[in-house]
Amino acid sequence: MKCLLEFQHHIFDNGKPFNIIINNKTYSSDSPPTIFYELNFNYSTEINQNLQHKIFTLKNFTPGLGQRMTITGIKVNGKPYYNFYSFCYFQMENNLYVDNTLKHNATELCFNGNFIFSIEDNINQFLFFPYYYSKQPNDWVSNNVVMECKNPFGCLHGDGDVKPHIESNVQREEPHTNLKYFNEPYSKEFIKGENIDILCLGCSVTQGKSVNYDHRWCTLLQKLSKSRVGNFAVPAAGSETILNNLQCAIKDFKVKKVVILLPNLERQLIRWQWDNLYFNLPLVYTDNDHSGTFYTENFWATISQIVNQLKQKTSKKDKEVIQSNKKAIIDIINLCRNKSVELRISSWDPIVYKWLKLNTSKKELLTFFQKIDIGTGAGPTESYPGPRSHSYWIEKNFNQIVTN
Repeated sequence: MKCLLEFQHHIFDNGKPFNIIINNKTYSSDSPPTIFYELNFNYSTEINQNLQHKIFTLKNFTPGLGQRMTITGIKVNGKPYYNFYSFCYFQMENNLYVDNTLKHNATELCFNGNFIFSIEDNINQFLFFPYYYSKQPNDWVSNNVVMECKNPFGCLHGDGDVKPHIESNVQREEPHTNLKYFNEPYSKEFIKGENIDILCLGCSVTQGKSVNYDHRWCTLLQKLSKSRVGNFAVPAAGSETILNNLQCAIKDFKVKKVVILLPNLERQLIRWQWDNLYFNLPLVYTDNDHSGTFYTENFWATISQIVNQLKQKTSKKDKEVIQSNKKAIIDIINLCRNKSVELRISSWDPIVYKWLKLNTSKKELLTFFQKIDIGTGAGPTESYPGPRSHSYWIEKNFNQIVTN
């Protein structure tokens, strides 16, 4: 993986220039250079490679004049990376009257020394990507941002894109507080190989966007059935994503029954390989595609760039996407029957539900998921089913779900 870093800066020298040394070439602060650095990183040898990179050296500061160089931002491959502070270190060197120490989160530089870009102490942040990636193809599709979200109403993607003039910040966690820099296929509350009585799969409706955790249909199902219920729903998931995660779940767990709430058919699972790693990204093909707009925390590439590039290469006509999703649903039904996993399935989309009536048995098909009310927890700009919608659907279908 190659990253071209651009260090944006502001210099104040009070008329007394100091020196900036880059690759053994000296520049004066009164005619400062644009600072670029090419960072190479190999995932397969990450432990043995250099994780600290000296970008430049500052010399000839005059004590007492207030000279300084401020790192105002970092661009990665031409795009700004907003949470860059933790990568900035400054090793003070050859300064009079002060201790020459190592400064962390150093963006205000007013001493002689070396500016270091370090990923050694921030390797999880550096490797973070909004969706789970793996060294194995066709592995889990999981959203690293929302999976461990502690906001009871659900977290937005990335920085949240909160618009104060439209939404109340009180309704959401503050920007970035939902982020944990890890890469996991599913929540750590589930242990590989254990029994899951009822596996729940779907999109953001099943994941519980805008509904308090205690009122989501998966949570209600667990309380009423007193069974081990696993909610493995993924925001933006389509039928291909659900099929993929069903295959992974049957491989990783002992699954007895699966309940699936299908979305519409205009969704697709995009796969690609990058630097010996495999990525899966669910996309929603709509005019207002949120799949690539909320992410700023991945270091080495903004997800919006990836989404746009992949759409250009893999975008399909509506009929092809719809046909692919229908095939995925048929594969879901056949997989459950072949693996002796009891299937209960429905949809919140009328077109999908009508199609399900023709392709599933009465025992497998649950009632249609109606939007009786609208959840308010995610803010007024979004329209997701509310708590009464979730509880009503479980009440109507509980006996059919738990009956063998």
